[in-house]
Amino acid sequence: MAVADLQSANHWIFSPAKGATILRTMMRTRVAADRESGLSTSLAELAEQARTGSLELAGNIIGSDLFAQLNVAEIPAMENQRIVRLASDNKQGDVQISGSALWLRAEPGDDLAMSSAIAQDIATWIEQ
Repeated sequence: MAVADLQSANHWIFSPAKGATILRTMMRTRVAADRESGLSTSLAELAEQARTGSLELAGNIIGSDLFAQLNVAEIPAMENQRIVRLASDNKQGDVQISGSALWLRAEPGDDLAMSSAIAQDIATWIEQ
């Protein structure tokens, strides 16, 4: 698919996050894991390590270039997009859906009411 085709396509986006937010969450998880292992690590130390070399976050090796790019990554604004957020996010979106952030759970789970609301919103949006 060409870039022009991608820009003109419709995009249904669920609970998007900025790169810096994702990195901060991954770094906090690393600090907590290090603490459990008896190590004392700070967010500043991890950021400095990432600036000069690679860093392991959530089982992924992230190089300094990727870290820098993620840290400034924004949610792209596209012409034909619909941003759907969890009602608990307290952020602006075209639609808010009740439910829980399943991707943040330590154990797998489901939310049937949220799944139904997502399916209904996609169906309604496609009909428009």
